[in-house]
Parts: sequence; C-alpha cells; structure tokens
Amino acid sequence: MYIPKRTVVNEYGKFDSEGEWECFKQKILPMSEAGYIDCLDRQVSFEIIPKLTIKVPVALKTKIKVVERVLERAAEYTCDFFYHDKRDDTTHIVEFKSNFSKLARDYPLRRKLIKRLICEWNEKEGRTKYVFDEYLETDLVKEKKVRTKKTKSYGKKGKS
Repeated sequence: MYIPKRTVVNEYGKFDSEGEWECFKQKILPMSEAGYIDCLDRQVSFEIIPKLTIKVPVALKTKIKVVERVLERAAEYTCDFFYHDKRDDTTHIVEFKSNFSKLARDYPLRRKLIKRLICEWNEKEGRTKYVFDEYLETDLVKEKKVRTKKTKSYGKKGKS
C-alpha cells in the first residue's frame, strides 16, 4: 500500500501530499492568479459506474410492495482539482499521480472510465468542453533541497 508523503496545510487549503501541493502551486495557482480560471474546486467526485439494484417483492401485512435493493454501490472517481478555464470555455478535471500512486491497482480502470464519461459529455456538447489533465510527479519541477554534508577526515594529520 502506498502512503503519500505528509499532508500539506497552508493558506490554500489541505493537500493530500507534497506532490499534490507542488502540482497546485506549479500548474493551477499561476492560472488562478492570472485570472484565467474560475470555479476552482478540490476533491470533486463523479459517478463512473452506477449502483446495481434489483427489484424485490416484500410482503407487508395487507399487500406486497416492490422495493429496490442495492446489490453493488456506485463506483466514484474523485479528482484532485476541478476548474473552468475562461480562455477556451473548457472544464478541466485534474489528477496528480506520484510515481507510486500511479501504480495503484484500481487507478488505470478508474482513469479509463472517467475518460469514457468525459468523451460522452463532449459528444453531447458537440465540442471539447471537458478535459482530463493528468500530471505525474516526474512532470513537475522539484525544488532542490540544499543539504550540508558533514565530512569526516580519516587521514593522518599532517605536520606543518
């Protein structure tokens, strides 16, 4: 199981990992500050597979009532960021994946299902109104942390 690097909390909100914060800071925040995007939201869920139900007759005292029983819950996809780009009137569904979380067992299937749903929405619109943006950790410019390394001298002290 992948455990992301610590949660980041700052004036922009709570981010699930340092990588998600870097994605927001490098890709989304500059567009927001420039006024290019609006309706910025985080952790928006979409139903990618509807719940599976069956109708079952239930005997009451005076009659038989048909009720719907849920066999399987709906499957949802939750994106990291969601925004509307005013420049081209598109809605972006943004996903950040680290090198480890992109290997999660269910992610490739969920990604395919959300992309299929986006294609259906775009067909109804007759144009590309919805866009799926996926940023991998390797796409981001990492801030280099400067470390000072202490070195030990193992040689003999020379005579001056």
